[in-house]
Amino acid sequence: MREPIRNGHLRRLRLDDNTLVIFMADQGLAGGHSGFWGMGDHTRPLTAFDWTTWIPMIFRHKAALPAGRTSKALVSNYDVLPSVLSYLGLKDELPNQPPSPGRDVTPILRGQEIDWDDTVFFEFENVRSIRTEKWKYIERIYQQPNELYDLESDVGERMNLYGRPEFTSIQGELTELLHVFFDRYAEPEWDLWKGANRKPTSSRPTSSRSRIPTGLRATSRDPGKGNPSSFPDTTLPRGYGLADPSSSGRGARSSISSNEITASALNLR
Repeated sequence: MREPIRNGHLRRLRLDDNTLVIFMADQGLAGGHSGFWGMGDHTRPLTAFDWTTWIPMIFRHKAALPAGRTSKALVSNYDVLPSVLSYLGLKDELPNQPPSPGRDVTPILRGQEIDWDDTVFFEFENVRSIRTEKWKYIERIYQQPNELYDLESDVGERMNLYGRPEFTSIQGELTELLHVFFDRYAEPEWDLWKGANRKPTSSRPTSSRSRIPTGLRATSRDPGKGNPSSFPDTTLPRGYGLADPSSSGRGARSSISSNEITASALNLR
């Protein structure tokens, strides 16, 4: 393992002014958010709430980026590679295969006003989600529930609107966007929907104790695919709002190159 960059190390090497430093994290941590404590992989079912997908994304380049600037743009860690290549003047070096879902955040880093699509995607094992500025849709394979949240009126993501007739239109729209994204960028080797098997999950503590009511069944296009037995019993925290699950949605699919994908903002310091 290479020696980590310590405080003052770049300065001593006279590289401080001309080195791009990027700080990120693996995943978020719940401290009571949405009724959970701990990490998203400590819950059953695995979660895709904002608290587990929000991570820091800090870019520092002393010679070129003003300190203290922030952005509310929804970005993802799959945006990092194309952004770094663009920032270094190597935009044309981005490989064509496999196709990258990443976008270039360089204009945001430089404080430019651009049209930006605040839509990001997240994946963790058998859970996938799409998040926009207003909506969050979460989809699972071989587990329930699928989830839909209005993030403007339900910041804590506690009232699941999935399956309610009045939200059929937005639910369908988000579902289609989610499927189009992963149909294009999923790696078949890890894609549960294409028959991939995942390793059984080792025994881990769950952060909740209230079971989902009986009658909620897993949904998928082909129940014979994948490895549903490797997913443990489903639990949710107390007080969790469940909508009528009678409408069947396609379960989540699996996997693009990076598991944890979303940062809520760019922090440039």
